Amino acid sequence: MADYFNRWGTSNERMQANYLLGCAYKDCNEAPMAIHFFKEAISKADTTDNDCNYALLSRAYGQMAQEFYNQFFVQEQLEALEKSCYYAWKGGDTLVALICNEYKIYAFTRLNMPDSVIYYAELSANEYREHGYNNNAAIAQMQCVDELLDRNETDKAKQYINQYEQESGYFDSLGNITKGREIFYHKKGRYYLGINHLDSAEYCFRKELKEGKDFNNQNAGAIGLAELFTKKHLPDSAAKYALYGYAMNDSLIKTRVTAETAKAQSLYDYTRFQKKAYEEEQRANQTTHLLFLTGLMMMIGIVITYKKLSDIRRKEREQQERFLQNLRDLDKAQTEVMNLKTNANSLKEIISEKEHNIRLLSEKIREYQAQKTKNKKDAEIELQENTDFKHLQNLAAIGALLSDKELSTARMLVMQYFPELYVFLSKHLYQLNPTMYHTCILLRLHFPASVISNFLGVSPGYISQIRAEMLSTLFNIEGNQKVFDAMIRDFK
Repeated sequence: MADYFNRWGTSNERMQANYLLGCAYKDCNEAPMAIHFFKEAISKADTTDNDCNYALLSRAYGQMAQEFYNQFFVQEQLEALEKSCYYAWKGGDTLVALICNEYKIYAFTRLNMPDSVIYYAELSANEYREHGYNNNAAIAQMQCVDELLDRNETDKAKQYINQYEQESGYFDSLGNITKGREIFYHKKGRYYLGINHLDSAEYCFRKELKEGKDFNNQNAGAIGLAELFTKKHLPDSAAKYALYGYAMNDSLIKTRVTAETAKAQSLYDYTRFQKKAYEEEQRANQTTHLLFLTGLMMMIGIVITYKKLSDIRRKEREQQERFLQNLRDLDKAQTEVMNLKTNANSLKEIISEKEHNIRLLSEKIREYQAQKTKNKKDAEIELQENTDFKHLQNLAAIGALLSDKELSTARMLVMQYFPELYVFLSKHLYQLNPTMYHTCILLRLHFPASVISNFLGVSPGYISQIRAEMLSTLFNIEGNQKVFDAMIRDFK
């Protein structure tokens, strides 16, 4: 149909045919082809013609904006929404124009621009109400409740929550929200937490965990309960839900998002590569039979070589992943032991089990490191090239205080490049407090005492004192801080 109308149809017919073809590819989850034909549809529009179908042109931009959002192309999404809104107004399609403004909220949320989120949420709500769409207005307002709560604007947040419950149409007669929208309970729980109605907040977070079984709701509910129990001064319960939330929010998620974004970008250029491949094929068909056979043999050799290299790299990646998982497990166990030290009398059995896990994981890491030594002769050079280490150096330059995540990064670097020190420190865990322990870690990473005091938020004098103490405690010798630094940095 698209081929026929591209040849014989009017501009509106050509636009509609390509638009429908783009929708078909969209429904088949073929984003590159969908975007291509939405662009084709847009290119067929004749905006100088009084009969131009502006409503359809608006929808072509709107569908393309949705595909850009799905592929994490936020700036392109905003540009497409702006065009869609413009042509919707021009074509007299009021509701589509209002929806385009509302969808900008999601783009600015992804860009982490709270001022813009609040502005477009309230702008959209006002426009919806002006045109009689009160349910849409309540839904649009709800999108900025988190940003309002972050600013402690609880009165306005409460107003929007009430209007959402009364006007959105998502709630049954018992006050339960439609399946799939349970994230609302997290926002309402955050509101109650902000005004110190802790029992109501707990009810909302637990309702979210019970009814919202997807990752977002389980993660949000766990974080909400962790914050609640922290506020109630119940550290055990807070730690329980914090660990539960952490388990679902691992850095692997970010890695996967990055990979999917890169994949989407490559798919977006698919048509260009497809054209290039076709031209190469045409040229190849004009070569001689001898060159064809030679090329075929070379391709077979490349495929065989590639397969062998792929198998080797796959095994290395699997081994590396097991190693990194061991590092994460070891660091988690190590941290849990340090946190449990204050309750050692009542938790001896748990600590004993964790220490047993530490010994096993340390041995696995040492075995792996021994294997990798054949290919990594200079751990110090690799450390200097490590991205995480460079990030710590940048923090040192500005005198920053390290977060728990950044301290974990430092521990992971020592585990990866200097496992003997990590094993040594594990054996002396009960003799060190967290500041002493991290001082040893940061010394091995070549940070001076003045930087370490900034990293850990303690005075330089205290760092000097504990280094002298640890020389006697860990090595059973007397001396000054420089002797201790040298011995710690001597570990491989």
